[in-house]
Amino acid sequence: MTNTTTPKLGLTKAVPGTAQAISRLTHFNNNWDILEALLDDVDEKSSLSTFSPTAVAGFTVGNGSLIGRNMKLGSLAIVKVEFLAGSTSTFSGVFEIGSFPNAAVAQLGGVHMIGGIAYTEHVSTGSTHIGSLRANNTATGVYVVVPAGRISNIVPFAWVNPDVFKFIAIYECAP
Repeated sequence: MTNTTTPKLGLTKAVPGTAQAISRLTHFNNNWDILEALLDDVDEKSSLSTFSPTAVAGFTVGNGSLIGRNMKLGSLAIVKVEFLAGSTSTFSGVFEIGSFPNAAVAQLGGVHMIGGIAYTEHVSTGSTHIGSLRANNTATGVYVVVPAGRISNIVPFAWVNPDVFKFIAIYECAP
């Protein structure tokens, strides 16, 4: 009897109760890897569109990168945003990201923001943090929340080149 099966995503699915399954549960307990794999699988098959998110507050991109990919599914949009800090990126407060394509309203707060999951990595130490995504009800952006609080110049760590944050969000589209 084999201990694995291969689903459409190309991920190896462990048979429940095996050592591999227990290891997999520990690895995927934050759901980030699963969501990212799903979105990457969709991207391979249907080619997500790219867009240019903006740094609304808390940081400047400098020579780093801030990129976005998105797709519209009926009345919902799914976006993936990735920020890689560069040597000239600056950090000054709570990070807020904006300029989402197909948004029903400029403010994604309230019923318009379905939810999101976020990931940060302090590359020099290898520490990673999983969090959620929250819409700012009074502005045009969203911010990321990790257990230590909203991502900022000092949360969950002091940001430097080449630290990373990524998030995947789902929100209501304009009609």
